[in-house]
Amino acid sequence: MEKSPVKKPHWFKRLLIGLALVTVATSVIVLLLREMFFTGTILPPSPLPSGKIVDMHVHIAGIGAGGSGCFVSPALQENFRFAQYLAGFGVTRSELQQHGDDIAVDKIAERLRNSTHVQGAVLLALDGAVDERGELDLPRTEVYIPNT
Repeated sequence: MEKSPVKKPHWFKRLLIGLALVTVATSVIVLLLREMFFTGTILPPSPLPSGKIVDMHVHIAGIGAGGSGCFVSPALQENFRFAQYLAGFGVTRSELQQHGDDIAVDKIAERLRNSTHVQGAVLLALDGAVDERGELDLPRTEVYIPNT
């Protein structure tokens, strides 16, 4: 009885197996190094101050609804992160379209009124790209929030 020849794996299969082994080995090394050298936070967390806090760096965005002058590029609006950004403001795209961009400001103001620690917030404008004449260049702008 003759033995059937052993088939060697195809080169692509070997490559995938090699990449998987390298990935596993790298992960193990990273975890071991983390265990050896990570000591945790340097200082324990500080308690919140007893007084009210003013958040000096708050971003907001809008889609231009209600004549706000805000702009978010079509590419960013199609990105999966856009819905997460809106959720952070407490609004949905349909709410912006129905009530205008001001609803995002209203939602942030409502959160501030209900906050036990944060008394106020500074909402920051975001500059857009400008052309040679100093005019707003929307095709090169990802997000624009006017100063008004």
